[in-house]
Amino acid sequence: MIQELNESHIDGVKHLFYENKKVMSSTKAFEPVGNRTEEKVRKYHYNFFCNHYLNNIEGDNSISYGWVTDKVESLIAFDLPMFEPTWYFTMFRGSGDGNVHIPELFERAVRFNESIGRYKFYSCFNAKHAKKTHIRKFVFSDYVNERYDYFDDYIVPAYQKCRYDIHDKYLFFGYTYPIDVVVRCTFLKQEYR
Repeated sequence: MIQELNESHIDGVKHLFYENKKVMSSTKAFEPVGNRTEEKVRKYHYNFFCNHYLNNIEGDNSISYGWVTDKVESLIAFDLPMFEPTWYFTMFRGSGDGNVHIPELFERAVRFNESIGRYKFYSCFNAKHAKKTHIRKFVFSDYVNERYDYFDDYIVPAYQKCRYDIHDKYLFFGYTYPIDVVVRCTFLKQEYR
């Protein structure tokens, strides 16, 4: 059921960006700012995902996996920069219909990256959730949870641009958020290397 997504899935992933009202609701990411409306932000995220991960028009090594049955039920996405041995976990979406297979997809990404010698990754999320474990429980399989630890690297304040170019490119995509965002480094524990 896990497939690497490509341009043939453009229509199949659209509902994950438009139908699920829970997506990013707690982060205020869809909060209207200026002429930025919820519809415009959803359209931006969908178009960005399709261009960057499905069409790969930017030429980066960008990969997305989906749980595919008669439709794409969930997806994750990550980027592999050329000049560093790390990866960037950038996005996940689920239909909200019970178990959306995010842990299985994420484990596939982790196993793939371990197989090519990438033992740490960066991610970012709402800073107010930094001490909570529900994100890790929702995304990590038992396999990944056992093998990986993390530290919170730094916070990007609301409406400010990330000051580190590589993180701005791969985690923020040059975008600013109306919330404080924590950047987390997650790494394979030494005993598993």
